[in-house]
Amino acid sequence: MVVRFLGLALAFGMLSASAKELHNLVYSTPDGHENVLDLDLPEEGAGPFPLVIMIHGGGWSSGSRENFTAPELVEDGFAVATIDYRLAPEFKFPAYIQDVKAAIRFLRSHAAQYQLNPDKVGLWGSSAGAHLAVLAGLSDKPGPWDVGENLEVPSNVQAVVDWFGPTSFQGLENASESAKNTVKQAFGDDSLLWRQASPLFLVHRGAPPFLIMHGLQDKLVPFSQSEQLYGSLRAAEVSAKLVPVQHAGHDFRNVEGTAEPSQPKLRQQVFDFFRRTLKG
Repeated sequence: MVVRFLGLALAFGMLSASAKELHNLVYSTPDGHENVLDLDLPEEGAGPFPLVIMIHGGGWSSGSRENFTAPELVEDGFAVATIDYRLAPEFKFPAYIQDVKAAIRFLRSHAAQYQLNPDKVGLWGSSAGAHLAVLAGLSDKPGPWDVGENLEVPSNVQAVVDWFGPTSFQGLENASESAKNTVKQAFGDDSLLWRQASPLFLVHRGAPPFLIMHGLQDKLVPFSQSEQLYGSLRAAEVSAKLVPVQHAGHDFRNVEGTAEPSQPKLRQQVFDFFRRTLKG
């Protein structure tokens, strides 16, 4: 199976003037490295607000919290956090998932201060960020990836959106050199660690609801990766929906010269999912 991975995730519009913006909040300091996030709160309403944490892509080696935002959710009454996390090649797995879980714990531990609902937390990731969102969503009990600050609060979440994320690294022995190099840069050479980092093998009954969206013509992360995750979730009786995106490659880019996939319509499905799962 040939798997290649994301460059930068899609960048979206500027934040609305109706958002209350808190920038550069330090959420963890592993070995003195400052991880930061931006938190945007609705200008109106007293809260507590349901929270969506957005995780950018970039092959675990590039990208920024500024590349992946959702001002529409803020206008709809959600708090939205966009996070940075440690990147390869300076850092290797499990640094990335440790950071994501640290961000969840930080925001939950400061829920009263920031008017957040600690019982209504969702994750939305794209490509490598989706891999981390799914991994965090499926490792919902305290474990070895929960390290650092705020360990008195859990890092579980109540909803996950997966945009074209890799779900299994098994079979990479026969992949292209570029695919193997991307994985090795982020995860090292240990194939056992590759399995441990594969969300597909963590699926269990009781996991949070999932919305999975993936381009049928994706050559970087094959659509079959999302099919396998969806099938495993449904077999475990987890609420899940898989949305195949016609004529779309990675980042939902059009690849066939036909009508470009409608980004607003795809995003609207995400917003509806979060309204249903986090607002109820």
